[in-house]
Amino acid sequence: MGDRTTLIGSPRPALVAAGPVGLLVVGSLQRALVGSFFELSGLETVIGRSRDVAVHLDDEGISRGHVRIERWPSGEFVAFDLSSTNGTFLNGVRIHSAVLAEGDILRIGATELQFVTHRDASARAIQASETPAILGAGSFDYEASSARLSFSGGVASRYQRVSEEGRATQDDWGLVYEEDRPALRAGLDAALHGGRCELEFRVAGSDGGTAWVVAEGEASRDQFGHPVRVAGTATEITERNRAESELRRQSLFFNSRSDAIAVIESGGEIRDWNPSAERLFGWSKAEAVGRPPGTLLAPGAGDHPGTRAAASIASGRPIEATETLLRRDGTRREVQTWCVPLRDPDGRSRACVVLFRDEGQRRRALAQMQMTERLASIGTLAAGVAHEVKNPLAFIRTNLAFARSKLAKSGAPPGQAVAEIDDAIADCQEGIERIRVIVDDLNEFSSGSTRSEAESVDANVDVNKVVQFAMRVAEGEARRRARIVKDLSPVPTVIASEPRLGQVFINLILNAAQAFPEGASDRNEIRLTTGFDPRAGRVVVEVSDTGCGIRPENLRRIFDPFFTTKPAGIGTGLGLFVCQGILASLGGEISVQSAIGRGTTFRVMLPAALPDGGR
Repeated sequence: MGDRTTLIGSPRPALVAAGPVGLLVVGSLQRALVGSFFELSGLETVIGRSRDVAVHLDDEGISRGHVRIERWPSGEFVAFDLSSTNGTFLNGVRIHSAVLAEGDILRIGATELQFVTHRDASARAIQASETPAILGAGSFDYEASSARLSFSGGVASRYQRVSEEGRATQDDWGLVYEEDRPALRAGLDAALHGGRCELEFRVAGSDGGTAWVVAEGEASRDQFGHPVRVAGTATEITERNRAESELRRQSLFFNSRSDAIAVIESGGEIRDWNPSAERLFGWSKAEAVGRPPGTLLAPGAGDHPGTRAAASIASGRPIEATETLLRRDGTRREVQTWCVPLRDPDGRSRACVVLFRDEGQRRRALAQMQMTERLASIGTLAAGVAHEVKNPLAFIRTNLAFARSKLAKSGAPPGQAVAEIDDAIADCQEGIERIRVIVDDLNEFSSGSTRSEAESVDANVDVNKVVQFAMRVAEGEARRRARIVKDLSPVPTVIASEPRLGQVFINLILNAAQAFPEGASDRNEIRLTTGFDPRAGRVVVEVSDTGCGIRPENLRRIFDPFFTTKPAGIGTGLGLFVCQGILASLGGEISVQSAIGRGTTFRVMLPAALPDGGR
């Protein structure tokens, strides 16, 4: 008996019995036993596993005569351990004897008994003991010495695994999913030293059923402070996990929507605000939740999403509108708004989902679709133009070659007139070659095909020669508006198609000329400059003008297809777009600088050809 702790004489609250005094079973391996009440009506009550004791409990952890409870003349009830095998615990501490007080928990084996001193208290305790069962809870017990795990009620009553002999197994590790056992055992062992635990795991029954369980409990210790067991409640949380999973799924859907969404409750305040709403309006979720939408999106306005949400909740019908709302930075944004009421199971509207769609973004998407359709139409048109131009081009080219050969064989003495005619015919042939390449490009554009590199480029093109040719072609248009100044330096050759490169420079010179009004003026200048950047290994061609310049809002769009600032019928908006595409295919690039009233400079950069003909 020397290894027992005696608590008699310790300060305890005075006992005032106002009705039946007894023990309420609040935890047991037998689900039917939980909630049972044993009245302590005599002077002495013995509890054990023997059939002849006053309180018989069928629990293998209880001795035949386990504990005796005496009622003393003073009115106190005292519990005495009867040298039981597994010991008696009061509120988690092993005892030899102790005075009982209202609410004390007496644990013997795997059974927990609560000491109650009057009828109302016992009724409340019975109700409290039944509540976990209603919620799908039971109890569990984990012994430190044997690592034996037992469940009572709740999960055990619905998922009890049966042995081959047909009797319920006493060790309920077989209920736990094999994959979850190591983590559960580690958590219980940690609780033996840490005091409390809250562990989630799965259990499986012989019928294939599965449930998620959370075990919440604390450790009991002996008089030396050594952990003896961990015990507590085991509650099934399968439905809770399903509900949480559904909430996560809905949250993912809510947060991943590209449209801005707000949830507005019946009181008029924002309850939820998705990331797209943050991007559209500039207000974070933390800033928006709890505030009326009118204060964020339409300060001072009487008609705003909040009023429409209230009307939708009141009427129970969706409401649609297009309105201009303010962003956090003060800019205005036109949006299309849909208000859809949320109803509870009784059909009453409790809140409203408001969806905002950026009208500007929708228009940009529509414009992109229209652009795609226009490109498709131009492709069809290009096929027809290429077919119509190619036939007459063939015989013009043949006739020019015939005229030049005849001029060479005529025997006429060389002179300035003959030389000029020969140069003019040569220019015509070069221009026709350029037209031929353009026609081939139109065919490629319309069919989506691409010529091989050997067919589309020529090695070692002299950039200065191409610039001079482009200047001669565009000179007639340019001279009516400005004077042309050449500043051409010796530069390395580039790998390019000469006609296609000529198309780029002609376009840039004509664009520069159109920066001036009709009528020649010495104050207006178009300057063509060539040079070489040895650090980048690139040939640089600049086409500059002293014209009106390009507005900043237009500057970032000038390479977009179909964008033009020219009057209707003058430009298609495709020239710079095509130039950029040609240069990109040659490994080059084009950039622009402009200032209003001072002029514009386009800079073309092409990789110089290596000595062996490569880039």
